[in-house]
Amino acid sequence: MANFTDFVELIDKHCEEIANSNCAKGSIEDYCLNHLRKLSVNAHSSEHASDVSNSVKSITRFTSDSVEWNSDLMIRITEIAEYHSALLKSDTK
Repeated sequence: MANFTDFVELIDKHCEEIANSNCAKGSIEDYCLNHLRKLSVNAHSSEHASDVSNSVKSITRFTSDSVEWNSDLMIRITEIAEYHSALLKSDTK
């Protein structure tokens, strides 16, 4: 079952992996990393998935507009968005 702590760890894992890839400043990866870091800050100061819904929507919109569909970056953000969706669904049960 999905839990919020694991969700925050997933975000941090993806932040770290993207940061370690040495993406070029101003690249799509760099902008996405900035969005992920904001999401991470919000998630660390929150207790529920619903608290970070706007941040998840923001990064999802950014990637859907700017990132190739089958890229590693899109897969990462999709994983985060799907995990978030599962958390929201489990909160309503």
